[in-house]
Amino acid sequence: MRGVGVARTAVVLVAGAAMVWGAGRTDARLDLSRPDDIRVAAPSDTRSLTRSEVVCPGPDRPGSPGTGAAAQDVQLITAGLPQEMLPDHPTGAGGMITARTLPGSGALLAVDRRGDVATGTVSGPSGVDIVGSGALAPGLTALQVDDDRAPATHGLAMTTCTRTASTSYLIAGGPEPGRLERVVLTNPSPNPVVARVSVLGTTHTQDVTVAGRSRAVTLLGAVDDTAQAPVVKVTSASGTLAVALSDLFQDGTRPVGSEVTGPARPPAQSSLIPAVLTGAGPVSVRIGVPGAEDAVVRVQVVGPSEDPVPDAVRTVAAGSSGTITLPDLPAQRYALRITSDVPVVAAAESVSGRGTGGATDIAWMPTSEPITAVGGTPVPRVPGASAALVLSAEEDAEQVVTVGLTDTSGTTTPQRVRIPAGGVANVPTGSATAVWVRTTARPVHAALVVSGSERGRPMLSAVPVSPVAVAAKVMDSREGLPQ
Repeated sequence: MRGVGVARTAVVLVAGAAMVWGAGRTDARLDLSRPDDIRVAAPSDTRSLTRSEVVCPGPDRPGSPGTGAAAQDVQLITAGLPQEMLPDHPTGAGGMITARTLPGSGALLAVDRRGDVATGTVSGPSGVDIVGSGALAPGLTALQVDDDRAPATHGLAMTTCTRTASTSYLIAGGPEPGRLERVVLTNPSPNPVVARVSVLGTTHTQDVTVAGRSRAVTLLGAVDDTAQAPVVKVTSASGTLAVALSDLFQDGTRPVGSEVTGPARPPAQSSLIPAVLTGAGPVSVRIGVPGAEDAVVRVQVVGPSEDPVPDAVRTVAAGSSGTITLPDLPAQRYALRITSDVPVVAAAESVSGRGTGGATDIAWMPTSEPITAVGGTPVPRVPGASAALVLSAEEDAEQVVTVGLTDTSGTTTPQRVRIPAGGVANVPTGSATAVWVRTTARPVHAALVVSGSERGRPMLSAVPVSPVAVAAKVMDSREGLPQ
């Protein structure tokens, strides 16, 4: 502020106070600028991240209504971004990745070396809080895997461990007899959070209090059991939560499938479902319209089909949900581009081929967040199944990305992968323990698909490959003032 007189200093101090007042609000009616002021974009500084956090739902059956102390174990896998895939941001020395059960305080697992992949088992009614600190904060990711081989509940269910949010949309389940959905709410903070659970198109709600550093499970049927295409909305005004929705489907004694899915991308007019599987059964796309206007929704198939696939178009009423069933397609992995004239949320359900006794498995894939720098996920080892990375571009143009596969020795091998215009790229992960995607150009989307069969029982699950936090952005709240 050199060379600025007393009167000018007073103006700047008042403007600075206005900026602080407005930092946590959306009401911007106060404007102290003059007509001849020149507004300069606020500078930002990207610095090394020193703390990151993701949360896993844990086993969904223990402690939930109607199941009591039902036994269920799930596998937790954490991974840290290897040096070969790390963007050019300083990370410093030291650091730790620690996973703790919620409730509880004991460490489930701990990692102190960059690029390591670690595995633990979670039992009982517990979520998991995973924190990366110091030099291991950038690039934290984790995956939960339920490889259930029990005859009645057989199926493979994976879910990405996510960051918390105050509003989330969960898409899975259905009205069929024998289908049971559970909403898992996990609170890693020390203070209690009240969540409101509702279903689009219905008037019923349920308020659930989640104690500090704990979790709660509620049956979707206890909120509403009339929705034909459930789209669940979870809001929390008193804090943020990590949420997930489990979908267990049995037709009498025949397992139809199980899945645990995380939130869809927030409502948008253009989004992408990064992977669906066709050839064994119809792929259905569920659309939710949270707003007050009807949505005209278009679903475009993105993938390797040689013959053009007509877009599917449907109008979905405001404040409700609907389903679009895709035409039969050759057995392949595809992505789906969702566009609408108003913001919507979406997810797709894929069904595996039939096994012994007609058994199948299902996979729910929500719209994904685009990867603008780096994304990644651990890769589970599932006997009888194989995994593949499915890549698609945010825009309908050819793109080249770097894919890194981390092997069992901890070595990561980067390779260049071309995503064709209007198509997808499939990368088998082999024996990799983690897979990473880096882009330096336009945003991309990715998914991990695991499928196979053992003793006549199909296995199918898929998760979006989420962006990983690699840097902290520090915003300068000052706007440019005349010099």
